[in-house]
Order: sequence, then structure tokens, then C-alpha cells
Amino acid sequence: MPKQPAKPPHQATVAFKNSQTPSDPAMAASHSTNLRLDYTMNAPEMRQSPQDQERASMMYHTASRTSHKPEMLNYQFMQTEPRMAPEPFINIHPWLDGYTQDFASVPSSSGMWDELPQLDFMGIPNGYYPSPSASRAMQPSPPKDNISDERYAKIASLWPTRKQASRRLIQTLWRDVANFDVDNIYCEGDTGSDQVPISSEDPVGGESRWGFDNERRARLINDCRPLNKQQSEKAHIDRRVSNDTRSDSGSSGQDIQSFGTKFPSTQILDISIDLYFHRFHPLMPFIHQHTFSAKKTSSTLLFPLCLFGLTLLDSARAKKFVDAQLPDAIERCRKDLVLSSRREGQLGELLTALASSILLLALAAVSLKHSLAEYTRLLYNETMSVADRHGLFVPQQGEELTAAIFQTFTGDDVVWKAWARVESVKRLIVTLIMTDSFYSHLEGHNPLIHPELLHFYFPCKSELFQAPNGRRWSQMITSGAATIMPWLTPQLESTILPPPSDASAIGFFGLFSTIWVRIGEARYRFNVSTPDNTVLLIPAEVFAKDNQAASIIPLILQVWQTYGESIGSINPNCEAFWHHLCLAVTADLGVFELAAGRSGADSAKSALEKIVTWSQSAAARRACVHAAQTFFIMSKRSVNSGTSFEAEISLVLSALVLGLYVFVMPQVEVPNAPQEIEALELLDRVNWNLVGEEGFGKYPLPEAKTTCPARTWIRDNGPITFSGVLLHGGYYSARRVLLDYVYLLEDVGKWNVGEFCHILRIMSDALIDLDPV
Repeated sequence: MPKQPAKPPHQATVAFKNSQTPSDPAMAASHSTNLRLDYTMNAPEMRQSPQDQERASMMYHTASRTSHKPEMLNYQFMQTEPRMAPEPFINIHPWLDGYTQDFASVPSSSGMWDELPQLDFMGIPNGYYPSPSASRAMQPSPPKDNISDERYAKIASLWPTRKQASRRLIQTLWRDVANFDVDNIYCEGDTGSDQVPISSEDPVGGESRWGFDNERRARLINDCRPLNKQQSEKAHIDRRVSNDTRSDSGSSGQDIQSFGTKFPSTQILDISIDLYFHRFHPLMPFIHQHTFSAKKTSSTLLFPLCLFGLTLLDSARAKKFVDAQLPDAIERCRKDLVLSSRREGQLGELLTALASSILLLALAAVSLKHSLAEYTRLLYNETMSVADRHGLFVPQQGEELTAAIFQTFTGDDVVWKAWARVESVKRLIVTLIMTDSFYSHLEGHNPLIHPELLHFYFPCKSELFQAPNGRRWSQMITSGAATIMPWLTPQLESTILPPPSDASAIGFFGLFSTIWVRIGEARYRFNVSTPDNTVLLIPAEVFAKDNQAASIIPLILQVWQTYGESIGSINPNCEAFWHHLCLAVTADLGVFELAAGRSGADSAKSALEKIVTWSQSAAARRACVHAAQTFFIMSKRSVNSGTSFEAEISLVLSALVLGLYVFVMPQVEVPNAPQEIEALELLDRVNWNLVGEEGFGKYPLPEAKTTCPARTWIRDNGPITFSGVLLHGGYYSARRVLLDYVYLLEDVGKWNVGEFCHILRIMSDALIDLDPV
């Protein structure tokens, strides 16, 4: 093979060849021509002569214009002496500037890539590799300006829509609520009614205190008509047939009129609002009464409020109406929850839907039929989910609630209303915690709230929330009432409790419900981690060894040390709730329900054997004292105090604990003791600060400087009396105790008292068949 002549040291050859020879002679000549590009290497860059650049460019464009078939251009870079160059291809880029493909002009996308040239990378001589910067320089810029906005819009419309994360309410909750443009946070804006709250004025003549009139009743009927009627109307409208539309319009009007005739009168509905605020509102006071107006309140909240009042009316006709309306009311509330919790939902609408949920869940709890129904469970789950999703149980993740929020307002009335709106929402959150604790107990499952994250601001004192106007509210603040309260943290051992002077019943309910949630969560973890046949006879002993639950008992004791002298005077239901918590940590209350026949005879007999073992412990004796004190407190309460759900449950469980303890109680035999031993009267007042931790199991007990009869009995056992009657072990003493609780429940009970009393009566008769004596 003949030796080729050597090339100059700075000269390279670029050969453009087609895989097939074109028929055009001129084109064939151009494809067979070797273009020599002379590079003058002046470090660090190489230069070409203008003549060579122009000749190569002309040849290149000629090939581009005539190439319409899938032909490939082979780029061969040859150099006689392989050597490394910093950026060897930078100066080739100007030769390729003229080669641009107009993709928009290609008639079909199926072959558009076939006409692009391919690089023959195998022809690259050793030693030459394109640097990253050179590769970037060789890529043509995308035609950004050639795509119209309409094309982008069309493409955007084809993409699947992603769900946008909604803004969490807690982020700016307190400032948004304070700046809300309506006096009451649960009222609507401009409804055409007078802007002065009706409830703040004395009614004139036969006028309603709440502004409830015939017009508002008509609107309530239209908003709350049965769901099947609403769905029927929607189906009629969708038909779009004129004749059918006229007849259907008349039919739907007749349906509404028929529904209205069954609806309570304006006067009865007005009375139901009175009953709600007088008898139930003190137990869950989250609506600011003095800025409330029925005319401006959404039917979403007003209808459940009226249903609750009708239940308290204690009329057979009213109860029948409530029983029929409750399922539809729950379904409407679920719909409102979904709509208001979306990203575009309004603050007032969402809070109103949550308030409505609380009332409907409380109303469903009155009846075992509704409380365990599927629609009630769905509402409970969805309510807690919405509240949790918006961060209502983790206020530390939002703006801190401080007095600075109210500094932008001027005038006593304006500041008072802004504060009342904020206080209403604080209380709403507390009632959500109360609802979760109650329903998790009712259904026997783990609470939905995560206790390890739970925070809430303590509500302010009730007298401040009940102030009738801004002037009176301002006077109370001048006298020392606090408008900003601390919050409860998940670290119970470091909780800062409000001073007794600022304590409130709703604050106690929130605190005790939080502890109840913690107890329920700890029990759930225990049940999950242990075999099915293992029972928690004395929960306090297990809690003492659990890092997450170890702070429960100390906080229970701290509450009594702080508020023991005032808690009963604030509200006896709160004191009964405290005793219920003590019962829950000294006895496995589920075992007592089984012993009462909840799951049949076999389970009852097995549970009774466990209670026999439990009755030998100091925890059992302490539980009996708490059970008796619950009886004492509720028997001495005033009528105006009402009876909370928690107090009613506490009474029922107290009856089971004390009654079954007496039933299996061992006969007391104290060796070397005097003939007469003074019995402990279980209904005498107990100084719980002196009792301390006695009976709480494995908790360390400090040496007591002083003692009391209750502590002595818890520690050492001995005879007991109940209402002056000495109790002996066995059926007759147990039956007497159970019947005393039944009579008290029938007197003070308001909600599920009928079912519970029936259970206790049957149980008292059935114990004779199990009498071990």
C-alpha cells in the first residue's frame, strides 16, 4: 500500500460521504470531495482561514438542501499525529450554525428523525474526545419562541390535575378568627338581618330573644328537608323537559309543604333554643351566647341546636321528630364538612361544620341506637380527621396566641367580640377532644387523636366568657381576669396548670378528656403487645413502667393538689370526672363490664374470677373509695349543674366496681385486733392530699407525716359502711349497693340512663345465681 504524503502539522481532513451515491452528478461530486480544513494552532485555541470556512459552509448547506431521503452523513475526523487538544471541536461549531431543522415544517412526526444525520463515532481518531463544554456548544438552542401560548395551554389541559395541598387552618387561625367580619364566629355574614346580636337585647313583647321568627323557620324547613326529597328535585331538574319541570316543581313544593306541617312551630323551636342554652350549653359551652343570633346562624348549626333542645323538651312527639331527622342531619353535616374543608372553603364555614358535628355526635350519644350506627361512626371519624388535618390539636405549629393579636382593635365592644371569637374556637377544640375521648370509650377502640402531639390552650374562666357586653368584660379584666391562658403539652409532667382563680369547667373537661385519651392509648398499646387472655387488672402498675404513660398518675394527683378545694364548687361533674380517671387506673373497667354480662354468661363468670383476684389489692380498695365518692358528689349536686356524659358513665361504672367488690369481698379477719374496729364510711368526705399515692400500685410512696381513715383502710383493709349500713361480702350487700346507684341514676341521669338502669336492675337480680356464699 503506497505511503500517503504527510500532512502539515496543523492540518486536519474532514470527509463528507454518503452511504449511497446520489444520481445528481453535482451532488455526487460534492459527496466525494474531501474538505481540508487548515487549523492554525495558536494556544489555547485554533483558527481557520475565512476562505476555508466559506467553502465548507457552502458544501454543507448544499448537502442539507438536497437530502430528503433517510441518508446518513458520516463525519470522519482524521489526523496524522494523534495528540490531545484542550477543546478540539470548538472551532467546528461555526460550520454547523447554518444546519438547523425546522421541526414544525415536517409533515409527519413518524419519519422526522430519519432525516437527521448520524455521527460516525467510530471514525473519531484516538486521542480526540469532545469536552463537555464543546458538546454543549454544538447543541442548537431549543426554539422557545416558535411554540405559541395557545399550544402550551392545550398541553396543560391534557395533564392530569394534581390535588393541591390545602392550607392548614392552624397556620393563621387566631389572627384570622380575631379579624373575622361577623360578631359570632359561627354566624354568617350579611343575611339581611339587623347586625345587632338579638341575644344581647331583652325581647320585646312576644319577640324571640334569639331572633327566631316565621321567616327563619321557613328557611330552616327548606334547608333541612329530607335528603330523598332533595335528590328527587335534582333528578327532576336534570330532565330539562318543560312539562315535567312544571309538574315536578309543584310536586316538590307540595313535598316541602308536607314536610313543613310535621316541623315544630316557631314557638316550639324558639323554646328549644332556650332549652339548649339553659340545660346543655353549660356542659359544652363553645358558642358565645351574647353574640348569637338565630337569623344569622347557618342552618348547618342551627338545626342540630334545635334538635338538641327538642330532645330536652322531653316530649314523645319531639323525640320522634328528632329520631327521624338525626340520620339526615348527620349526612348533611358530613357533606358540609367535605365542602368546607377543601382549599377554597371559608374559615367560618369550616368551624361551623365542626361545631355542628360536635352537637350531632353529642345528640347521637343520647341514644345507643344512633351512637353505634354506621353514619355516626363515619361522622366521628371524618370530624376528627378534618380537625387533625387542619392542625387544631397542634397549635404549636401555627401562630402563637398572644395579647398582641387584639392590639389592633379599638373600643371595648370591638375587642370583646374579637376575644369572644377566639375563645369560642379554643372551646371548640376542647369539645373535639371531649368527643374523641367519649366515643373511643363508647366503641372500645384507640382514640383518634395522637396524644404524643396533643396541645390545647386552656379556656378562660366562664364568667369572662359569659360577660354580656364589652364594658362588663373590660371591668373583669381590670379586676384581674386573664384573657390569655397557657396550653397543655404532651409532656404531662411539665404541664403548667392555670391558677384556681382562672379555672373553668370546660377547662377541667378538656384536661380530664386529655388524660382519658392518654389512658385509652396506653391501654390500647398494652392490649396490642400482650396475648388476648391477658387483662390489665391494675393499670397503674403497668403505667408506672411505661415511659409514655408514667406521667398520668402524677398529673392526676397534681390536679387535685391544685384544685381540690374548688373543683367541686366550679362544677360537680368535673369532680366526678376526676374520680372516673382514678377508677380507670386502679381497675380494668372492661372486666367489670364483662362481669355484668356484656358478652354472655361464660365471659361473666371468667371476669368474676379475675375480680376476686383484684379485690385483694390496695388498688381495689382505693377504687371503691373513688366509686363511693362519685355517688356522694352526684347526690349532692344542684339541678342547675346538669349531668355530663362523663359523670353518667362514671356513676354506672362506679356501681359496677363497688357492687362487684362487695359481692366478692372477703370477710375481714384482723388477728390480735380489738373486738370493735371502727368501720370506714365510704360516703364521708376524703382528704385526697393525705391519701396521696396510696393504692396506685408501684408508684413510690413518701413517708406520710399524717394519715386519714381512707388511707388507712386502703393500706390495711377493714370493715366498711355505705350510707351507714355495714357491708358484708355476698349478694345481699351487693344488691343493696347496686339499687342505691340505680335510684340515683334515675334521679340525675339525662342521657342513656334508661338502658343502664335496666342493666343494673337485671344484674342485681342475677347475682343471686352467682352468690359464692
